[in-house]
This record gives sequence, structure tokens and C-alpha cells, in this order.
Amino acid sequence: MKIKAIILIVVFVISGISEMNASNKKADRYYKMYKYAKAIPLYKKSVSVADEKSKKEAVEKLGDCYRLINNVQEAQSWYSRAVTYKNVNPMVFYYLGQTYMTTGQYDEAKSAFLQYAALAPSDPKGRILAQNCDSLQPLLKLPDAAEIKNLAAVNTQFSEMGPVFYKEGLLFASDRLTGVGNEATFEWTNSGFYDLYYAEPRIFGNFASDLTESQRMSKSFNQTFHDGPVSFTAGYNTAYLTRTVNAKVVKDKDNFRTNRLKVFSAPLGDGKKINFKALPLNTDEYSVGHAAISGDGRKMIFSSDMPGGYGGSDLYLTENTGGGKWSKPLNLGTAINTFGNEVFPVWMNDTTLFFSSDGLMGYGGLDIFEVHLKNGQWGKPVNMLKPLNSSYDDFGMAFVPGKKMGFFSSDRPGGKGSDDIYFFKNYQRPEPEKPKPVEKKPEVVVKPEVKVNMTCGYVLDKKSRLPLEDATVFLFKPGTGEVLVTKSDASGLYKFPVDPDTRYQAKAMKTQYFDDCLGFSYPALNPDICQPVPGALLLEKYAVNQTFTLENIFYDLGKWNIRKDAEPSLNELVRIMQQHPISIELSSHTDSRASDAFNMTLSQRRAESATTYIINHGIDQSRITAKGYGESKLVNRCSNGVPCTEAEHQANRRTEFKITSIGTPEPGKDNLDLLRYRDGDKLTISQFESGFFTCSGRDQGTTSQTPAATAPPKQTVTTGATPQTTVVPASVQSVSGETYYTIQVAAAGKTGSQPSFDFKGEPGFFKEVNGVTKCFVGKFSDFKTATAEKSRLSGKFPGAFPVGFKDGNVIPLSELRKILP
Repeated sequence: MKIKAIILIVVFVISGISEMNASNKKADRYYKMYKYAKAIPLYKKSVSVADEKSKKEAVEKLGDCYRLINNVQEAQSWYSRAVTYKNVNPMVFYYLGQTYMTTGQYDEAKSAFLQYAALAPSDPKGRILAQNCDSLQPLLKLPDAAEIKNLAAVNTQFSEMGPVFYKEGLLFASDRLTGVGNEATFEWTNSGFYDLYYAEPRIFGNFASDLTESQRMSKSFNQTFHDGPVSFTAGYNTAYLTRTVNAKVVKDKDNFRTNRLKVFSAPLGDGKKINFKALPLNTDEYSVGHAAISGDGRKMIFSSDMPGGYGGSDLYLTENTGGGKWSKPLNLGTAINTFGNEVFPVWMNDTTLFFSSDGLMGYGGLDIFEVHLKNGQWGKPVNMLKPLNSSYDDFGMAFVPGKKMGFFSSDRPGGKGSDDIYFFKNYQRPEPEKPKPVEKKPEVVVKPEVKVNMTCGYVLDKKSRLPLEDATVFLFKPGTGEVLVTKSDASGLYKFPVDPDTRYQAKAMKTQYFDDCLGFSYPALNPDICQPVPGALLLEKYAVNQTFTLENIFYDLGKWNIRKDAEPSLNELVRIMQQHPISIELSSHTDSRASDAFNMTLSQRRAESATTYIINHGIDQSRITAKGYGESKLVNRCSNGVPCTEAEHQANRRTEFKITSIGTPEPGKDNLDLLRYRDGDKLTISQFESGFFTCSGRDQGTTSQTPAATAPPKQTVTTGATPQTTVVPASVQSVSGETYYTIQVAAAGKTGSQPSFDFKGEPGFFKEVNGVTKCFVGKFSDFKTATAEKSRLSGKFPGAFPVGFKDGNVIPLSELRKILP
């Protein structure tokens, strides 16, 4: 996490996705206080136990939290889950698109941005970023514009950023914790506050050589809170420093205080004590920071989120009018500023400006741009290309004047910390290949492309919300009787062509999962995007000995005959048994308000009555057993003599079914054999048994069966009577040479010490990366498998993320995907 996040505090809070919910109050309070690390476990708890509304809000907020602490992979995972909920906030798609850009998945990013554009048509940034994903393709094919290397001598496991030349060396900001004394911690990141550090080349004047070990600057430069970046006038006569200070500012309605970025200046080199003073441009209403001063000290360009800009933060120009006063800031205009964020300006020779933007066309995250001032006018910003830019955040340029070398900051994978400083040399923009002459051929009349309206939805595991691959999805168009068939991909995605003003019904099935349905229609469609299905198809995995409660099975007092209001739930169980080859024990339970013997007899008769009903509706008698348990399996405290409410007693009066065995579907029988269906099949409703598109999905109301309180967790299967937890081993595939994907799960420490780490039964290994021994699990030959393994491993190793290796060295995922898609 960088100071660029701090300058955007107000923007992020305003654009946060979810409103507060009572069940997440404590997590929401941490969120508003920017204590995201503390909020994350509380939101995760809500995901597992909260009601559906609170769960949806928690999933969205988890995406926000991980985005704001710069954990892109986890943010992507949670936003991917968030978009499967009904009535999702459009910003979820926008942020999901940003994470896909960062991880180099440009096709997925384009789709997410188009979804955002469809849901927020008045906001142009979705369409612009989707177009950028296409426009970027030629840049990906260009050769590298420079050679780069990580400055291992100054980088740490924390953040180092914003390099600038000072005297004989390099000045930069770092939030490292030294372990010396009682250091203050910034609770947003659990790191230290940014301070300024200084390092010199080991060979005097040769910045291409390694740097010496860095030293913290004096207290004149560093104070209690954030310091950096810094800019100097010619000859280092005056310094302009960005800071946050513990000043009194206006609190919001929740009594929270936000400290803005402010610019301070101090003359240097006159022998007097250095005393930084605040500029009159500063205010408590918005941030003013990242000052870039001209050589003569008369003009300054800075970044600010002040009202009236074009995006989150814009670049502004102000002039020193004398007497410590500065002119009214002038926005640099739309040639430079965008709907996104323009930050970290660096002014070289007063005619060349380097800055970073996530709104201009780039690889993803912040990219570094170069723009020139000529005749008082700024030209068109030019992307400085890879490898200076990557799909991650790249910023803070320090260009050696007259040389093709310099330094910059980046949080790309493979570094030592969250942000690292890199050295580059031999910078030269490659020329794009000239198109080859095309032979004139007879003109061919090309028919205009016929665009097809498409809908896109997801199939997910109902409990974990993880994608389900190879589920069979049916789309029924009642008006024509047509049924289309497709299969879900590794991300759970399925697609169908659709028409406007037409009612559709989608149903998903997978072996050993209970199916799900939903209905939908669209009043209008846009052929340029894949219209999202309003909700995911949620399949629930079942296993032997898993127990479910049948809702709304009521009996008259002391009686056991089936009432009319109980028939819908029993009919649903009949349908389930028709479409799934399961055998069950159907059990009845009573409360404790009668004798044990009476309750046992009553419950047995009720179970037999329900069983008879199901057999009379076509289920073979051999597949169902009736069992009455009386009051022997209460689900709460309400045993004999204990005073309880009617609602508590009602919880004990329940009818359940437990799966006793799972058979194999007979090939070709009804529609149980899913292997008979192929992706792209076009069928008719007459080829399906009656009631096939009737199920417990949302289109028919609430589900009529829910897991009972005594049901085992989904990840547990049973053999006989003893539950056995299954452990799925990592999917280690053979790879070519030393080029592969892997999952980084931890860092074991500096190289030289004996590494020690509990891989929890996974096929792990240690590998040195930039002087640090890191822990990895698995080697994979394709990105899809690596992504799936990362999702699986995140439960064991929070913060796990995919990494690419080529010839033993870490390379960006976007580069590796060109070799191993």
C-alpha cells in the first residue's frame, strides 16, 4: 500500500460499495477507521454465518478491504463471488475489472468493465477501460523498452517508493519497521509510517552500480506520521515535502477524523536548522501532495482530490507569487487528467513531466507516462511501456538527466516487499512493426457482422460460493418449447443467446449436487455486452449421511395424516428423488411435551405416513425407510420439564431425510444421465420428463429443504458410520523445464538461515527470490489450474497468490501467460 492510497482516502470511502448492516457493525467500524486487517476476519465470519443480505454485504466489503491493502488476488476472489449475487452494486464489476487488469487477464477485465457500463450507462469509464483492453494489445507485442533490476540493497519486505536524486545519492520513502525502540504502526497496513531514507552508489557517481545500505534521514525530514515523497529546486536549495500531520481536522458524523496530505517546504544548505513550514495551499477539506517543483522554485505541479477535478485525483499547476504566497491552482486539463487518478508528478528540466495514471491507456494499475511542455502547452502523454510499466502499480520516476537510465517504484510480483525501487538502463522506445504491403485482391463484399444478444451467468457451490466447472446448464424458452444446453467453464461461467422481452428459465445440474433454477427476462439488450443473469445458480453438494430438514410439514395435534399444506414439501422431495439416484431414511421428530413412549409411536406413524405419500407418487419402496425418533434427538434445550417458547418446541417438531446411499444413474433413463448432453445441444421440452424445469430455485420461491442443524459440513464425507475428512492434494502437473506457475504461500526468512515452514500436507518447496527464501506450493503448466489451486489454498494459507517462474527467475504473470496460457 502506498501514499497514493492515502491521497484517495475520501474517494474510496465515498465510493465504498455496501451500506452498514447491524450484523457487521464492528467490522464496518474498523472499515471506516481504515483498519482493514482487523475488519477482514469479522467480514469472513459474516460470510459463513450471516443471513443472505449480510453475507452479500460482507463479500463485497471483503473485496474492498483486500483492494485497499493492495492484495489484488484476494480482492479479485471476493469480487468474483460478489458479482454472483442478485442486484449487485455496479461498482463491484468496476473493481473486479481493475483486478483483472492488474493480473493481466485483459479479456476478463473487458467483460467486467462492459458489465459495469451496462449497469451504469451514465458513467463513461466502463466503456473507456473496456476499449483500453483492446487498444493495449499492440503494446503487449512490443519488445522491452529497457533493462531493469530490483535494488535489493535498499528494498525490504515493506514498501520503498518515490526515489529522487539528492546530493550524491538517492532519497526515497519507506514504511519499514526496524524493530528498534517503540515504533508507531500505521493500522491501515500494519506497517510503519513512511520516513525518508538515503543511499549512495557504491561507485561514486555511478548510479548503475549497487547502492550502499540506506540510512534514515534526520528528524528535520522525518516526523511522527507519513513523510514523502520529496522534491528539490536546482542545487537542492529548497525541499518540498509531502506529509500527514496529527492536526485538528473536522470530524464526520461518525466521529472519524481524516488527515489529509499536505505540502511543506524548507530552505536547505544555509547552515540554519531545517524547519519545514506548511504551504498556504494546504487545507483540511482535501489533500494536496506529491509536489514537483521547478528548478527555479517558481512553479509547482501537485496532485489533489480537490473539488472540481475530472477524477479521483488530478494534477494542478501553481506559481509562487512571492511573500510565501501561491497562485490559485490551475488544473492541467483533460489531455493529462482523467476520470481516474493522476499522481506522483516528477518535473525534469522544467519541460518534461513524468507522472502516473490509472485512467490513461495502460497495462493495468498505475502506469508511468511522459509528457512535454512546448510553447506553454502540454503535449499528449506517452506510456513509457514495459518493463518500466506492468499490469501492477508503477510510479515515482527518477530519470538521470542526459542518460537513458534511472529509477522507479513498482509493486509487481517478484519483489522483496509491497513496493520496491527498480533501476533501469538503456531506455529506448521500440518502434512498432511497419505493416507489410498488402497485395491488392479483388474486392470481396463482406456481409455486415450479425451481433447476437448474449446472457452470462455463473454456477457456484451453494455453501462455499466457489465456481463449479462442467455443470450442465439448460435454458428453456417457454414460448417456443426450445431447450438449449451448455457447460460451465472453470470460472463457473455459462453463456446463452437470448431475445428481449422473453421469459427464460435456466436450470443447472451436476452429479451429486442438488440442482437449482431461476427465471429471468430482459426488457432490452445490448449486443456489445454479455447481459448478466440476475443471480447465480447455486448447487448444493450432497453425500451419504447428510441430513436435510423438510420445511412446512405440519400435523394436527396427536395425528399423523398428511395435511394439504404439507404436500408441496413432500412433492419437492419426490422430485429430488426422481432426478437424483439417492436412497433415504425419512425421519419424524416430536417435542418433549408428552410421554417418551407416546412420542416415539406418534413420530413413527408420521414418518410412515410421509413415506407412504412418497411411494404413492412413484418412488420405489426400496429407496426409502421410515424412522420415528420421538423426542430422542432434540435440537435445543427443551427436554422434559424445561420451560420453552412455542417457537423452541416447533424447532424440535420436524421431518428430515438423511441420504443413506447414492446410486448410479441408469444411462438414458429420463434426464439423470448428464453425459448424454453436450455443449451446444438444441432440444425441445418434449424430450424431458414432466416437471423437469420445476425445482427449488429462486424462480419458484424459497427452497423447501435446508440443511439440518445436525448435518455434517460439506467438506466431510462418511464411510460407514465414521465421518472422514477428505484432503485434496495439490494438482502438481509436469511442466517444461523451469518455466511454470506456482503458488506463493509465505516467506521463510532471509537466505542463509535454515528454512522452516508447515506446508500442512501440501507439496511445498522453498526457493530463493531476491535474497529471501520463500515458500511455494505446486508447479503448474497453465494459468487456469494455478488460479484454481490458489483459490483452494487460500483457506489454508490466507494471502496466497500465483507467481510465474522462467529459467528459475520470477517473471510477471502477463509475460508467462504468453508462454503457458
